Amino acid sequence: MKNFGVPIIVCIALCLVFAACKKETDNNIINTGDGTTDTDVVAAGECGDGVKNKNEACDGDKIDCSTLGRYHIEQISCLADCSGYDTAKCDERDPGDRCGNGVVEQEFYEICEIGDTKPCTDINPNFVEGDLATCADDCKKFDTYSCALAGTDTCKQIYECVLLCGDAACKEACIAEGSEEGQQRYATLMTCFDANCASGADVKECTEEYCSADYYLCFPSELCGNGTIDEGETCEKGQTKDCGELDPEKYKAGKEALCNSICTGFDTYQCIDINALTCYEVYACVQECGADTACVDACRAKSYADANTKLDTMTTCYEEKCSNTDNGCYDENCQFQTDACKTHATCGDSVIDTYEMCEKGDTLDCGQVDADKYEAGTADATCNVNCTRWSTLACYGFCSCQEVYNCVEQECGGQASQDSECVSACKSLGSKDGKANYNAWRTMILSCCETDQSGNPTACGFESQNCIDKANQDIGCAAGDNAKCAY
Repeated sequence: MKNFGVPIIVCIALCLVFAACKKETDNNIINTGDGTTDTDVVAAGECGDGVKNKNEACDGDKIDCSTLGRYHIEQISCLADCSGYDTAKCDERDPGDRCGNGVVEQEFYEICEIGDTKPCTDINPNFVEGDLATCADDCKKFDTYSCALAGTDTCKQIYECVLLCGDAACKEACIAEGSEEGQQRYATLMTCFDANCASGADVKECTEEYCSADYYLCFPSELCGNGTIDEGETCEKGQTKDCGELDPEKYKAGKEALCNSICTGFDTYQCIDINALTCYEVYACVQECGADTACVDACRAKSYADANTKLDTMTTCYEEKCSNTDNGCYDENCQFQTDACKTHATCGDSVIDTYEMCEKGDTLDCGQVDADKYEAGTADATCNVNCTRWSTLACYGFCSCQEVYNCVEQECGGQASQDSECVSACKSLGSKDGKANYNAWRTMILSCCETDQSGNPTACGFESQNCIDKANQDIGCAAGDNAKCAY
């Protein structure tokens, strides 16, 4: 009897392969052979439509390796099957290594984060101006591979060496140790000095006045900071520029980039990546993680130091002051912390975003803020630090001096009250004149003392009727009957 087992098994296997190939072809999915797939026609709502749908890890977008907690800032693409990102270009790092999470953590001896840059001359003045060092993969130093040394001695260093010499041989040795560029610049400077300056004149002082071009080639760092944007400079010391204006496709608006130490560009250490999550976005992301700590770490890694610090402040307040998830408790006890998180990275960008009521620098007549509470036309409210409400500290109420007086008597236990918060609350009810008169009246009494014949104080402040009588005579406290005053 013949054995048909093997041929049948082979046949079945070939059929399965054929069916799988047919299915793959029917779906227009082509295996690229490197673990990824490609598509040419994809139905709407599926992988390839540019929208991250349910069961998709990504769809057509790119992220940095550091977002996934790996080394290198290089952008990596979403796989063609939307199952994740192509991490072949990223280097794995130890799970306990916090470098790459977007936060410079000094307790772990970090001095920078992946993606940070620094002018080479900030690290070593002997480097050529204009190049940038990049944060090393261990976040413990800046790599200076792209920095170029100007020589062991620059023109400035040759000058400083020669200055200390007492004979010609010493001077020649100083020049010989200099770089080629340094020697050329020093020679040009001294040629100009000999042609324009008297013998014995101060080299720096004279050449700065008569040979400024050659002088600043020898002392380039002195040109930066002279108040003028000279040739080769893009900014001046102390000058700042909004990160969003500097590079709107790379950075969020609201943070300031600072002109670097050699005036060749702006340092972007404080700038926020356009795709980085704000504090409240991180909070929303973390809420979906539940007890999954890896998920929480991934959410935080998508943000940066400011966001995570504000998130920690908010959650600490929640934990300390609210034992449950009652939003009323949060609003009452942690409103400031919540507001700071909600408007992080948006307050100050000149746009009234979600959760914001105003923008930094905005003002509004107090009467427009609350016509029933504040006197119009007397002062302006200012937008608060979180852009979430109007600060009315400068606003005036409607009560006269006497009515403020009545408030202190009824609410604070009398004019001699030590409850400064209560007294301040009563003062805030005063009109412009009412508040000013009551404040002057009260200040006069508190600064007044009766004395005996030897000049020693016997009674002070509200303990002295004479002090009270004098204040009543000099200032008085007029009454009023404004219907909007509570007293």
